[in-house]
Amino acid sequence: MPLSEADIRPKHFDDLRFAAQKKDVARLAARVEEFVSSDCVACGATESQPKHKKFGFNWDQCGKCGTVFMNPRPPVSVLGDFYAGSELYKVWNEVIFPASAEVRRKSVFQPRVERLLDIFGGQDRSPGTLIEVGAAHGLFCEEAVKTGRFDRVIAIEPSEAQARSCRARGLETIEATAESSTGLDQSADAVAAFETIEHVSDPGAFLAQIVRFLKPGGLLVLTTPNSAGFDVELLGTASDQVYPEHVTLFTPRGLEDLLETAGLETMELTTPGKLDCDIVRNKVLSGEVDLSGNPFLSRVLIEQWYELGEPFQSFLADNGLSSHMWAIARKPQLSN
Repeated sequence: MPLSEADIRPKHFDDLRFAAQKKDVARLAARVEEFVSSDCVACGATESQPKHKKFGFNWDQCGKCGTVFMNPRPPVSVLGDFYAGSELYKVWNEVIFPASAEVRRKSVFQPRVERLLDIFGGQDRSPGTLIEVGAAHGLFCEEAVKTGRFDRVIAIEPSEAQARSCRARGLETIEATAESSTGLDQSADAVAAFETIEHVSDPGAFLAQIVRFLKPGGLLVLTTPNSAGFDVELLGTASDQVYPEHVTLFTPRGLEDLLETAGLETMELTTPGKLDCDIVRNKVLSGEVDLSGNPFLSRVLIEQWYELGEPFQSFLADNGLSSHMWAIARKPQLSN
């Protein structure tokens, strides 16, 4: 069966998740006077228009690259405190993630490791050292270690609870942000950052640190939401991606601009998402979104879901229209 939203976010934990989110939002809102105004953090453009307002926070949309960014936005110090004391992360770590861990392992993390190995190519070549930034519970790193192909696997995770989970899996773990991690310059053949860059206050500084980690010719594999994708664009403020900890929602153009500014060569930028249609359908079925004025989408997502849902999702993924974005970039080799 195709992967569904309920497989990785079990619905019976929704009340617990929403209660934790409410506490987190209140904590962040209490420090809104410390927020700072910003130009587009992807391409640097100064022209932007209001896009979303939710929970009292504002997101603007860049007039050049389309990236959606919280503005004003919390600085590094505020976000660091927010994540350290997050009630939602605690619920994820102790309840939701353990309940969905094996599905995530088989449907998400094992395919990611296989994809990374495919990029390096061939069974005879060792990919060398792998660093995962924002390793969370450590499942990706654990699967990478299991392959026996990497000389060294390092998990970087700033959350105390999640870093503890990484260490419990026997992983070499650095409990810090990427920006504050030291001693790793030009040590990595590959860096992975899954659903992480949308959380950082200064994504340019974040990528600059990753570039320092990488050896010349090293690869960055990155995933992040696509603000121009189907479910994010259609749902607007009803999207779970429009949430205060997601301070930047890139577009493909904006992400490519940022990678280029960081000195990385974009090799591949795709939207291989599997859940856009399921996410929108669930919002309709719960009564949060009304498609009565859109007979086409009502037909695809409700009336003929079992015939049309999966083909429509494939269309979105194949044409750069999914809200899940995957980028592969390379640090240039040193010139002679």
